[in-house]
Amino acid sequence: MDDRDVRILRFLEKDARNSFSGIARDLGVSIDTVTKRYRKMLAMGVLKRTTILLDPRALGVETVASLELEIDYSGVDELVERICGLPGIVFCTPSLGRKDIFAIAFLESVEELSRINFQLKGLEGVREVKSSIWIEDYMLCPENFDLSRVVT
Repeated sequence: MDDRDVRILRFLEKDARNSFSGIARDLGVSIDTVTKRYRKMLAMGVLKRTTILLDPRALGVETVASLELEIDYSGVDELVERICGLPGIVFCTPSLGRKDIFAIAFLESVEELSRINFQLKGLEGVREVKSSIWIEDYMLCPENFDLSRVVT
């Protein structure tokens, strides 16, 4: 990959519906150049597919929070399953690093984060919970999240 490939990716990342002719015009190259480079990135596995991005605020979500849990390792899968069942939790997975479980919550308010933290700390095997509220604009790939917990 080179700088031109990255520029093509940036156009597609802003809007995957951008036409190759529009990208070619903006980059000052031929449509054939954009098409060949796009196909090459697909063949290399750099691109898997095009998708949509979700803005949780459009669903009425006021607060998006990251949750990191330190746990006793016995029963990690069961604990992940229990956390996935909590209201507002849209993503949960075991992780490696400083914390053992990583989760994302879509919440109606900042106050609701206190409730989630309290519930998590009460689960058997949970030693510590750290939470962070996202303050910047965020767009998420919806296939990674259980949106049934947000949409009524």
